[in-house]
Amino acid sequence: FFKQKTAYEIKECDWSSDVCSSDLKDSANPVRLIPFQAAFNIGYVLECGNGYIRFIYRGGVITSNTEVISGATQANPCVLTIVGTTLTVGKWIYVSGVGGMTQINGRYFIVANVVGNLVTLHNLDGTNLNSTTFSAYTAGGTASRIYEISSPYTSADDLRLLKFTSKVNQMIICHPNHSPYVLTLITATNWTLVPISIGTTVSAPTGLA
Repeated sequence: FFKQKTAYEIKECDWSSDVCSSDLKDSANPVRLIPFQAAFNIGYVLECGNGYIRFIYRGGVITSNTEVISGATQANPCVLTIVGTTLTVGKWIYVSGVGGMTQINGRYFIVANVVGNLVTLHNLDGTNLNSTTFSAYTAGGTASRIYEISSPYTSADDLRLLKFTSKVNQMIICHPNHSPYVLTLITATNWTLVPISIGTTVSAPTGLA
């Protein structure tokens, strides 16, 4: 066993079969961490949880779809203004670069509600983000969505039974309850997970006497 760290403090050398951390998407269910070494100097940690996979690189979770913040309220809960947001309830975001209300920089939050351009924030434990004592917002900032993909593996499958092998940008994953799958790294924010087709792919010959 190793000393517990938050999920996003875990480095590439810290492999563990299971973790329990409030920073995981679903800390109420078992989570499996799997190493993925795409190249000598490119390695990821796969956070395999209940029906999802997230990707950790050099101690930080991979993000995508960065949106510009134009306001933040001193309220309980805190509400961000993000013009034209595509965020939806339940998504995790990472906030950075905010002027004035620097207390929300470098932190992860859960989107609790979205009404037009207004995005209400919860802490990772599901409680309101109370920003009433934070400094007043002045300008700037971004909110980046945590990148993840859907997975057929759930907590009911016992994630400890996952077996895997990888070569360069692909990993073959097997589990006794599912067909084998291949996970492919295309870019840091573009991964695919598809079942492997086993059997002939050649059409039967025709025109034979």
